[in-house]
Amino acid sequence: MSDTKAFHERQRDVNCRAGRVLAFTSNAPINAAMSVEQQAETIFQTAAQDPMFEGVDPKAVRQIATAWAASVADYRRINGCNPPADLLANAQNACENLILESAPSAKRSGDGSAMLESVSSDMRTSEGVMRQAIFMAMILPSALGAATSDMCTFMPATRDESDFYEVYNIAGVKMGSFERGEQMDHLSAGVFSQMGRIFMLKDDVDGKTKEFTISIKDDEGRDMPVRRSRVRIIVNRRLGKHYDDGESNINYNEKDSKGNSFQVTGNIDYTKGIVKLKFDAEPPAGTHIAMQAELDVENAPDLIPVINQAMRKWTMKPSQYILAAEHTVQSMMDLQREFGLNLASMQFTSLTQWCSHEQDMKRLRKLAFHTVHEYKFDTALPEGQQWEPWCALFRGVVNRISTEMRDRTKKYGIRGGFAGGDAAGYIKSLPESMFQLAPNYVQTSYVHFIGILFGSIRIYEVPNPVCEQFNKEGYPYSPSDILFYSRGENLGEAGMVAGDAVPAIPFVHPTTTALVNRQTLWGSAINEIHPRNGEDYFSRLTLVNEKVGAIDPGTGKFIEKKPEAGGEDTEAPVVGVESVTLTPKTLSVSVGEKFKLTPAVLPENSTNKTFTLTSSDESLAVVDQNGDGEAKAVGVVNITMTSEDGAKTAVAKVTVKAAG
Repeated sequence: MSDTKAFHERQRDVNCRAGRVLAFTSNAPINAAMSVEQQAETIFQTAAQDPMFEGVDPKAVRQIATAWAASVADYRRINGCNPPADLLANAQNACENLILESAPSAKRSGDGSAMLESVSSDMRTSEGVMRQAIFMAMILPSALGAATSDMCTFMPATRDESDFYEVYNIAGVKMGSFERGEQMDHLSAGVFSQMGRIFMLKDDVDGKTKEFTISIKDDEGRDMPVRRSRVRIIVNRRLGKHYDDGESNINYNEKDSKGNSFQVTGNIDYTKGIVKLKFDAEPPAGTHIAMQAELDVENAPDLIPVINQAMRKWTMKPSQYILAAEHTVQSMMDLQREFGLNLASMQFTSLTQWCSHEQDMKRLRKLAFHTVHEYKFDTALPEGQQWEPWCALFRGVVNRISTEMRDRTKKYGIRGGFAGGDAAGYIKSLPESMFQLAPNYVQTSYVHFIGILFGSIRIYEVPNPVCEQFNKEGYPYSPSDILFYSRGENLGEAGMVAGDAVPAIPFVHPTTTALVNRQTLWGSAINEIHPRNGEDYFSRLTLVNEKVGAIDPGTGKFIEKKPEAGGEDTEAPVVGVESVTLTPKTLSVSVGEKFKLTPAVLPENSTNKTFTLTSSDESLAVVDQNGDGEAKAVGVVNITMTSEDGAKTAVAKVTVKAAG
């Protein structure tokens, strides 16, 4: 779908709705000198100007506006910013839907019409109006209180179905490796838009000829003009110092990074983008030859790269949820009515916390079920190994998961994680340099925020009984699992899509002829994995304790080998790592040069010979796990080898000097 009007209209709608909420929750003209009553009155007066509250009982408006403003203030105090626009827009849409559809004059049909009719009847009394107002007041605080909201992108939803949009870029013309109509992203658009390009000789250099022709047509499938005085020759990655003379002539007289000299003359056909080169001697086989040129879009405007937008659309339908009054916030409402309890001061926090918990349970089930990218890390501490250096290996695993998540989504790495109770216990035991516990932290039986991992990853604890219940229902979630998630800042950049069509509201319904009517909470919401690639935004890391002879950090006991079922243990004894080596210990290379380091684990019969190789500065040099590296920039860098067993280390010092 090429018409992106619906997407941009949705963006404007989201921003408009969010702005209306912020107008009375964050931007109302209040100050610290005002009393609480004066602040509440100012918030109410500001909210009353919003068209959403036209005709709504002023007491109800006050209840909703002050509760929303308090929740936004709490969010801003904790996070240092206002809530995301899509979350605010979702709350405004849900509240507006409920106000409009529960009005006595509203015409109702379709999904949930009977429930809304019950709400409308209830709101014909002053007590019913305030009862419904309490539930409207809970919409935004409940959304902000739900831990899982941080992994969602929100969409304004309707009762029957809603359209969800995504806009993406496509190549408007053929250019380079891109075909017309091919999807692009921010990682590729820069290449597509550059007029200054490098065109490489397509034929292999065999060491038997002096003359070569580089033609843009070989790359682009057509002749393309190039600008005069913008062409240079490249041999073995070494760029010539001089441009062409503007009269079709070009020369090259340079040494490559290995000291080989090359003298080249050439002739340029500017109208077709063809360079004919002649070396003074046959270049060795394998010599890399290329030209750098700038396409002449002034004389060929059709070469101007065009990036168009296209749109995808998915239709999503909300799912109803129904909760019995005896087990819900409705029972608290009964307490207020029967015993005169002050709901505003005693119960509102509990009400919103409970509703937030229900949202978390719905979404965590989906997260656990749809997470397909899985990893494992053995947390057992080898005897004699110091705790903090050992924990650094855990950091390396999480960094790898984050990088792979970013590469899958082409957006972002890990933003946060939901840790089962056992996994959360391990995280909370990490050194302060790796994990910072939330201020005034108190462990609760709800899904709750526990702190920041590695300076940026938000970690929430999911109590073990929740994980165990999920497993019973077929949703895989071990107490030792951490379910990591990613989310961007723009609309649609998340693995889960959420939206409230109708928030949780009480309604009266018949049961059986033997029972009187009873009250129930009913709602309708979207909580679904993103239909395009939602699972790519999630990863599961399972923490295990399998290293025989090591210390289980959860119990402090040594891990003993378990005998095989049905017989005696005949497995060979565990051989620990005594040392590691990395050769050569010192190395000098030039920028752009590749190098090789040889890692070894001793003794050779060590049971666990797993290790990692890391560069102290990847802007200077990089290395893979085979020891193959490449110099990037001038400087001195240490390549460190660390064994998984015992965290033994070895270091190779690499000095990178300027090429040539």
